Amino acid sequence: MQLDILRSLAGQNDYVSGEKISADLGITRAAVWKQIKALRGKGFVIKAIPSRGYKILRYPDLSPDYILSRVYGDFWKDLFFYKSVDSTNEAAARLEVSGRVVSGTVIIADMQEKGRGRLGRQWISPPGSNIYMSIVLKPEIQPKDAPLLTMLTAVTCAQAITNVSKLNVSIKWPNDLLVAGKKIGG
Repeated sequence: MQLDILRSLAGQNDYVSGEKISADLGITRAAVWKQIKALRGKGFVIKAIPSRGYKILRYPDLSPDYILSRVYGDFWKDLFFYKSVDSTNEAAARLEVSGRVVSGTVIIADMQEKGRGRLGRQWISPPGSNIYMSIVLKPEIQPKDAPLLTMLTAVTCAQAITNVSKLNVSIKWPNDLLVAGKKIGG
């Protein structure tokens, strides 16, 4: 229910009335108020003005609720957020072993203590400056075709960043994303 309310408020320049939210979601205005109160407890700054409604003024950093509220469709099945982790890939592997992961699970961390790139190179992962993320995929493809996913992901991410930011993103194969010759992701 909180995700639905966040989706109602996200990206709105004006206030959204509690009456509209309750009608859209099929819940009472009191239930809307309770969910708004719970979201505030999670760090969302939501302003309420009588007769006008609600407006989000600020989102908490790397909030799983906020991220999920901005993802549409059914690709992301689950989201695990960590303040600090050895590496998002290692966290994904542990979740896989525990049986707690399905295809479309996303692991996000504010900091990695032992991130690494290709050839075992250390990946510097300080807190508060980047997004460290791994996505678990279980595609129904032949193992020999798996490397193509890395290249497809690089092309898709480069296009998405260019579409949103208008930056000229290039790719250093197989998967490094570059802007002005500087690595921004991989």
